[in-house]
Amino acid sequence: MFNKEPKVPRQTNILPIKFDDTNTEKFLLDSLFGIETFKTNPERAWLMNLSRLSDKARHEYNLTCGIMQSFTNEKSEKHLNTFLYQDAINHMENALNALTRGVKYYDRLRKSRNNTEKYEKLKPRENFNTVILLRNAIEHTDEHILKGKIIEGQAHSLFINEDGILLGAFFIDFDTISKIISELHKRTLDIVGVNKS
Repeated sequence: MFNKEPKVPRQTNILPIKFDDTNTEKFLLDSLFGIETFKTNPERAWLMNLSRLSDKARHEYNLTCGIMQSFTNEKSEKHLNTFLYQDAINHMENALNALTRGVKYYDRLRKSRNNTEKYEKLKPRENFNTVILLRNAIEHTDEHILKGKIIEGQAHSLFINEDGILLGAFFIDFDTISKIISELHKRTLDIVGVNKS
């Protein structure tokens, strides 16, 4: 987390997250419609939401990736397609929101019924905490502007540059975000049991 100047990118380093789609489809179907791991609420409800949100975070991130690649591949520097750029920001915000909510469901599942030994902590936790802080900053941008927490020269709205995303003093690079999403997705697959087959 540090100050970084918001500049519209002419190129981008964002890359899609790749997963085995067969496993992903199986884990979503199992967790939503037929898994026996958790038969009772609230754990079953937490798992269903975790499953959906970890997949949504991946999906929204990959949509951002595709849109940003289209945006930066445009030939004319005079006529940037602001609709594409705003669309990418919207999908990235959706990815951060889904990721933050998914982490909360994972933590609840992990702490229920003494599952702390069965399910590993999300690592590195500081990366997850940074995403949560950024997501909260997005939700409270108006307050941060009024209180002077976002100053001149910083991004006053969620912003994507060639290396990552920023808002105010917050910056997270694409590589870190993709690793966090992959980690949550892997842990969710572990709970459902897809990675054991």
